[in-house]
Amino acid sequence: LYQALKNSKNVIEYSTSQLMHERESSEVIFNIDDVRLFNPRESNEKKENIVEFTKEKPSQKIVLINSNLNKRSEIVSLKINDANIEVVKSDGSIVKNIQLNLIWPNTEGVQLTETLTNRLPNQDDLSFISDYDKNIYELLFQVDLGPISLNSFTIRKRIETETLIDYFPKVTFYCSSLKNLATQQELVKNLKIDFKQVGDVSEPILIHSGLNSEAHFSAKTGLLEKIKTSSGELKTKIKLIKYGTTNAREKSGAYLFLPDGPAVDLDPSLFQWIRVEHDGILRNRVCVNMTLILHCVEFLPELNDLKKFKTPYFNVWNVVDLRQTHNYELVMEIETDVKNNDEIHTDLNGLQFIKRKRYDKLTLQGNVFPMPSGAFIQDTKLRLNLVSAQPAGVGTLNPGAIQVFLDRKLDQDDNRGMEQPMNDNVVASNKFIVFYEEIKDSGSMGLEHPSVVFNLMSYDLLNPIVKMLAMSDSVKSSRNFVNRNQPCDLRLVNLRTMEGSNEEPLKKEVGLIVHRIPYDDCSTGNSVELSEYFKSECASSASVKFQDLFIETNDFKVKQAYLSLSEKNSEFIKKDSLIYNFVQPMQIEAFRLQF
Repeated sequence: LYQALKNSKNVIEYSTSQLMHERESSEVIFNIDDVRLFNPRESNEKKENIVEFTKEKPSQKIVLINSNLNKRSEIVSLKINDANIEVVKSDGSIVKNIQLNLIWPNTEGVQLTETLTNRLPNQDDLSFISDYDKNIYELLFQVDLGPISLNSFTIRKRIETETLIDYFPKVTFYCSSLKNLATQQELVKNLKIDFKQVGDVSEPILIHSGLNSEAHFSAKTGLLEKIKTSSGELKTKIKLIKYGTTNAREKSGAYLFLPDGPAVDLDPSLFQWIRVEHDGILRNRVCVNMTLILHCVEFLPELNDLKKFKTPYFNVWNVVDLRQTHNYELVMEIETDVKNNDEIHTDLNGLQFIKRKRYDKLTLQGNVFPMPSGAFIQDTKLRLNLVSAQPAGVGTLNPGAIQVFLDRKLDQDDNRGMEQPMNDNVVASNKFIVFYEEIKDSGSMGLEHPSVVFNLMSYDLLNPIVKMLAMSDSVKSSRNFVNRNQPCDLRLVNLRTMEGSNEEPLKKEVGLIVHRIPYDDCSTGNSVELSEYFKSECASSASVKFQDLFIETNDFKVKQAYLSLSEKNSEFIKKDSLIYNFVQPMQIEAFRLQF
């Protein structure tokens, strides 16, 4: 698998070089910035790309690739070695809002690390706080990328020499004891870092989460409790809980989940610290270290305001390390006031959603279900969505709550064919997006399907923006391949060259596979209330034609094909035909295009 990822990386680098190089050349001038390709067993391999600035190299070209059929507005993160920088768009304008963050150990938000529990700080010792990297910073800036496009930006050193201290968020640490506090304050005296002792603070931790809204966190546990908006409060209480295994002869294993009873809260003695990054321009974040898990919740106020969410959405990121535990199953629970009638909707392989119901007559493990990419609970007025970047187990084991299984370590085989225990754990990372939606038509059949916003967020989460670092300044400003904004319910599954009889690629024939997501009405949301941002993005897009898929050519023919891309019939389809006439909701259809 690792070698397959490296091969894919090489293809992306070569293809981007061919598309974005200003002159024709076979030279590879891009390096992909993707920490997922780090192999911890190869100690001589660099973990990630860092944008480095020197006197000889005061600027760096980067290219951002959006592989989706829809426009994207997101926050991009890069590692840099100089905080005195600015970001310039391809048209020469400077990005106004950027944010700079310190790089804290094990909390970059994207990197798996093998050192989470190698050194467990004493609760009375604050020396770990000064472990931030003194020479690397995180750069955040907002981008708007068109569908299937490559866009270049320039990061360069500013003429002024002073560090942009106002672009750093304020940081507050909450610890059990403030021993050695004077020493730590001296180390960070030039930074906006404050220290507070847990127990001395009775007021909740408040984080700005969007227009006229704020998130409330517990000052004791560091976990989210509720979101307050101009229209009211929404209980959104996150809990970290765990299951053990039964004392019976047959115990939990790779295939069996046989808990020792209801879930219990994590041991309070595992608590180490809370770190609050607040008053940031683009991102505010609260992280809590519970020894076995590093749990972070982050809000993006600027994006929330842009997309006009009535209740701000937030990201949840966890790094879990169960290597030192025994028969331990770690779970994150989100408690709400949604009256879901013990029902939860989960997806099937990312294609369909199915309604699940909890029954008291079943065992606890009989009410846990697989969740490949997302789930939601709802009542007649409100829906809580959970979008996942990785498969997990999920259930609604308490009214109005979603439980997500994060990781498990089991010391015995369960006699179901695997013939080994589940004890080869590594540090595991998982990420979720959580958001609310108001329901405007509780009688609609659309309540059985995820909304427009859910599908767009899921697709963006599963297909992140690809960040490329250029090794040359001879880079084009942008490349766009789609003629217009595409429907919100149309997904590009594959677009590939066809092979001839001698297995050589046919340069003038490609295979196109598209998938249509089930919506009742993607321009209005039908049963779910859409913000004006998403209404405008999805409006009047159902009339898209085959010729709208390609901006650089209009001379091609279309044939229907099977999913194997073999021809279904020999008749050509007019290129000005509507795609929706051939792709119905819930269907995946293939076509062959000849140029």
